[in-house]
Amino acid sequence: MSTKAPYTLRLSADAAAPPEPSWAVERERNVAASAWAAARRRKWLILSVTLLVFTGGFVGLLALPPAYRASGTVLLEAPKTVVFQRPGVTASTPPATEMLADELEVLRSRELLRRVVARLGLEADPDFNPLLRPSRLLAAADSLIGLLGRWSEEPVHRLLALLGVQRAEAGGLDATVQSLDRNVTVGPIGRSRAIEITATARVPERAAAIANGVAEAYLEMRAELRAAELRSISAWMNSELAALRARIDTSARAVVEFRATNGVVNGLSRTDLSANLVQQEISEVASQITALRLRRSELAARLRDAEAAMAARNMDGLASVLDSRTIQQFRVQEAQSAARLADLASQYGRSHPALQAVNAELADIRRNIAREADRILQSTRNEAGVAETHYRALTERLRALRGEVAQADGVEVRLQELQRDVSADRLVAENFLVRARELGAEARLRDTGARVVSEATVPRLPYAPNLRLLLPLLAFVSLGAGGVAALAREAMARGMRSVEDLGDAGVVPLGVIPLWRRRWDRLGQAMFREAIAGLCAHLVRPRPGGVAPRSLLVTSANPGEGKSTVARALAAEAAGRGMRVILVDADLRGQRRRGPAEAGLSDVLRADTTLHAALRPVPDGDYRWLPPGPRPPNPTQLLASGAMERLLRQMEAEAELVIIDAPPVPIGGDVPALARMASQSVLLVRWEHTRADEAAAALRSLRIAGAALAGVAMSMVDTRYNEQYRHGDASFFSRRMRRYYLARG
Repeated sequence: MSTKAPYTLRLSADAAAPPEPSWAVERERNVAASAWAAARRRKWLILSVTLLVFTGGFVGLLALPPAYRASGTVLLEAPKTVVFQRPGVTASTPPATEMLADELEVLRSRELLRRVVARLGLEADPDFNPLLRPSRLLAAADSLIGLLGRWSEEPVHRLLALLGVQRAEAGGLDATVQSLDRNVTVGPIGRSRAIEITATARVPERAAAIANGVAEAYLEMRAELRAAELRSISAWMNSELAALRARIDTSARAVVEFRATNGVVNGLSRTDLSANLVQQEISEVASQITALRLRRSELAARLRDAEAAMAARNMDGLASVLDSRTIQQFRVQEAQSAARLADLASQYGRSHPALQAVNAELADIRRNIAREADRILQSTRNEAGVAETHYRALTERLRALRGEVAQADGVEVRLQELQRDVSADRLVAENFLVRARELGAEARLRDTGARVVSEATVPRLPYAPNLRLLLPLLAFVSLGAGGVAALAREAMARGMRSVEDLGDAGVVPLGVIPLWRRRWDRLGQAMFREAIAGLCAHLVRPRPGGVAPRSLLVTSANPGEGKSTVARALAAEAAGRGMRVILVDADLRGQRRRGPAEAGLSDVLRADTTLHAALRPVPDGDYRWLPPGPRPPNPTQLLASGAMERLLRQMEAEAELVIIDAPPVPIGGDVPALARMASQSVLLVRWEHTRADEAAAALRSLRIAGAALAGVAMSMVDTRYNEQYRHGDASFFSRRMRRYYLARG
């Protein structure tokens, strides 16, 4: 006996832990969280766009002219039974759905709408006749003719004709009908035979009048069609009645002629045999034949029995067969004679003379019996022959009578056919006359087969614009427009939002510089100055070895990233710290000035002027400024020349800090040449504008040039939105920090 190991249930240590969400669920959560965060960041944009769209839509709805709608109901009655049907026309009634569809097409027909237009005078209403509406193009053409003079009238009119623009004139029936067709709708109510007629107009009374006018025109058209149909049927029935009358006359004459030709007496009836002489004779002959047939059989039997008795000499049987009293008397006499003969023979013997007389008498009686039997047999034979002859005669007569009866039957059948034709034609004629009277009464009643069960009333409230429906819809659309605007704004802002977006690029993040939009923005001004102060303190402090940088290059990855603003702010901040500062505008390609350019960097590099002659004091700062000067034909050659390096060294000797406002890195080869000469370089990237690949390309270009890169700073940061992205550097401008700046300010 083998033993099996018991089953052991092993539970994992993590069995009680909840399952981790799948990547799809996590992705959905991330998408939802990102969408919610984007909505929170762009809440003011969403709100402003929503209010703008809602306000514009609300104003547009209020500017729309009101439209009123009125409805009436027409009920189609059940189709009546058709008593007569014209030849070639099917008598089947169409299904209710097909009949309803046909009536709807009649209600939509242009002929009916033309009647409504004529009845209500809609051709003179500008709301329905587009030719009567004022045309802005025609007004502009008239103004042009007034300015140019009468000579321009014909060319302008030709131009209008080519454009298909017409003057407001009376007429335009087709255009009015089309406009009315667009403003009238008809449709069935549920699965009934009721049809709802709805009209829309700017005037409530006009809407009700149009709906009722369509119903009245529809009933009139049905009445006219019904009257035309009745007239057609009446004309056809009259022609049929005339033909029937002619046919009845012909059939009646045929009956009279047939009676006269065949000698048929009026009142002859096949159902009354007593009135038919031929039938009576046939009955009598048939009865006689039957009696003769029995008599002939009886006589034949008697004759046959009598002949058999005669052949057998059986007088007793012959007497019973012939049933003759004479033979019976002779038989009595024979019996008496035979008895007397027997008495005499017993008395006298057979040879006695008295016996001879009796024998003679007996022989004579027997001869009489034989003669009587022969006579009766012959009489029976004669009677049988007479019966046979009479039977044959009656049979022939019966056959002849039957032929007469057959001929009479054919005559009667033909007569009945003629009479039946006459009766049928008379019945049809009577029915036609009855139906003609009914049609006349129906024509006088003007039955249309439809009736108005509900007239259209004047509406009190406009149908459109329906603010109860449109305002919630407008609010929803406005909110959707705000959401779309926020999504578009998020999609457009594909640049970096933090220096952390550069990844592991080996650069030093120098911080963020907030955007200062307005001069009266105290909070923005305070945060901007604090950011510049922090950046300046980081850049001017001595490096390892105790040597402070003497020159600082400020550049950016793309144009328009606040490079010049930061350079001027750094110069003002350093000058405020008691340093001698020179700000050099090295963007020789810029076009930021109007009028003749003042002497500057390009002139000094070409030795057209001296450095001291080109330096300019700054009114709002304690630093000097070297403008770019006139734009040279070869900016890169000038900036990469030894003259530039000598000039930089001269400025470093005269000032404690030289700040070079350089062009963006991708512009020519200016920045790599200047970066090799400067002590340090700072790269600016604009918040939400500069992409990570663009910043990486600029860093790569600076490193290839051998620049001493101090770090990367993010400029023009919107502090309110940046905080909502929850980056590490967003904490410098959180709400708490903004309140601090406001309190300090």
